[in-house]
Amino acid sequence: MFLDNGTPVRASLSVGLKEYVDAGASSRSRPLQSADHTKTTEVQRGDTLSAIAEREYGDPGAWRPIARANLIANPRVLEPGLLLVVPPLPEGPS
Repeated sequence: MFLDNGTPVRASLSVGLKEYVDAGASSRSRPLQSADHTKTTEVQRGDTLSAIAEREYGDPGAWRPIARANLIANPRVLEPGLLLVVPPLPEGPS
């Protein structure tokens, strides 16, 4: 509000803010795969259970649930081409 001569008398302002998130940055920060759904993976030449656990769970020490789900008695012997079930990780210690 101003007087007739242009001197400000008082003013009120309302502001609404909205956060802007770049769609590209948002999609890059969100993982596309998750370890909380059962998946399958094919064993490649040179794969180990710990390498598959690292690839699927991000933790090479989490190979035991994969071995249990696939009834693997010797985790050092994996045949290339074998289709393995990759179960969700349990909530507690394995």
